[in-house]
This record gives sequence, C-alpha cells and structure tokens, in this order.
Amino acid sequence: MTVYLLDSCVLIDLLRGRVDRVDRVRRILDAGGVLAGCAITLGEVRAGMRPNEEEATLGLLESLRYLPLSAQGALLAGKWRAAFRSQGVTLALADALVAATAVEHAATLVTDNMEHYPQAEVLRLAASDL
Repeated sequence: MTVYLLDSCVLIDLLRGRVDRVDRVRRILDAGGVLAGCAITLGEVRAGMRPNEEEATLGLLESLRYLPLSAQGALLAGKWRAAFRSQGVTLALADALVAATAVEHAATLVTDNMEHYPQAEVLRLAASDL
C-alpha cells in the first residue's frame, strides 16, 4: 500500500474540481493507494478557505489519513534548512516540515512545487505525473 502525502496545492486543485486532478486521485484510490495530509497542509488549506467552501473543504480534509510529525522529524526539517541555507538555498519551514513528515512515514509527496522539496531523501511525485 502506497501512501501519498498531498501538498496543499494538490488539495486546493481537488477542492476547485480540476477534473484531471480528481481523475488521477481516483486512480490512486482504485489502485489501493492511501491519500494523506499532515498538520501543515491542513493549516495551509484552512487558512485559504473561503466562507462558502467550508463544507467541501472540511469534507475533503476529514477524508484524508493524517500523518503526524515527531520531534525527530522536526529536527530533520531544521537540519535540512540549515544545510541548504549554507548552500545559499532557502527552504520554507512549512515545506521542510511537510517533507520531513513524508520521510518519516515513507510516503510519496505529491506536489506541483517540486523546487520546494530538493531534499534527496524525499520521495516526490509531480502532481502532473499522477
């Protein structure tokens, strides 16, 4: 069983009803894949939710399996930020925490923002390749 951690950009596309995205996610489910979120993506999506979208948004978010982040995962995110900063690359804390969550759970991170996740340890899948 493959677990797919959906980045907030993918969740937003699902909420907006992007047919290609919805169809691809259905194929994941039909193949026995598990759709997941994490506290960071939940917060990002909720922050951008419009009042008339509450029911649909909360319904989608409640349908996901949630992957927790441990203290070790948070430390890994901080380690990545420091390492990349020393190379002149700035990683957003939220993205580093999402990536660490994916690594901790051996989940495939699905995103439209591949450049936000340069860590070699992160299993990434471009949302367009679903």
